[in-house]
Amino acid sequence: MRRDIEYSEILPLRRIQKGDEVQIIVIDPEPQNPKFLTKKCRKIMKIPKGHYKAVCVQESPAWRLQCDKEPLLSGAYTYWGGNKYHMTGIYADELESEQWGKYR
Repeated sequence: MRRDIEYSEILPLRRIQKGDEVQIIVIDPEPQNPKFLTKKCRKIMKIPKGHYKAVCVQESPAWRLQCDKEPLLSGAYTYWGGNKYHMTGIYADELESEQWGKYR
């Protein structure tokens, strides 16, 4: 994890590097656009609310995360807001233990 820059809620993945552990937070998933409502999206929408640990397997241009507990949560996440592509209610962030007061 890059410690030379401050944590930002708006850009929650900007300090994350390949191999870092992150959390994927599921609130109420829904597609941003109905044309993306595939069978896979329907399955993702049934994942229980909660926090799931994942590992960063690729950085920029899109962060690719791998979640072993819920493989459907694996995939690309956006730079702004950390949202899962084409879904709302699913986003990634640094682990809570890493966020605040970490500008060291």
